[in-house]
Amino acid sequence: MASGHKLGMLFRVNDEMNSDSIYPTTLETLRSQLRAKGIEDAIPKCECKDGQLLDFIYVAGFDSSDSKDWAFLFSPPEMHLDKAIVVFLDGNARAVNQTEAEKLMMTSRAFIAQSRRSTPDKAVRHH
Repeated sequence: MASGHKLGMLFRVNDEMNSDSIYPTTLETLRSQLRAKGIEDAIPKCECKDGQLLDFIYVAGFDSSDSKDWAFLFSPPEMHLDKAIVVFLDGNARAVNQTEAEKLMMTSRAFIAQSRRSTPDKAVRHH
């Protein structure tokens, strides 16, 4: 859960240092923006049961004006069959069951699609 919280906080730091209110479109864009500001930390990943490190699933399209209650980062299902880590725009991370995580992701994607900032398929996950 610590890696999810850390990633959420990196988004917040980037938001504070960036004049653009829209969050980066991908985790790679976040990495580039942070490096440009002198923050060299690696983007935290999820450690799966098999030892594989995977990026969080990122629902892109939020900006700093959105409610901090929206979930925007999700651990990949490969991390755990029953549990998921969900990170909210305020940087807080919570462990929830996979069903709740899927509902939160669908709700976030629907909000983004409705607000026309992005399309529902903009959720991005990089290996």
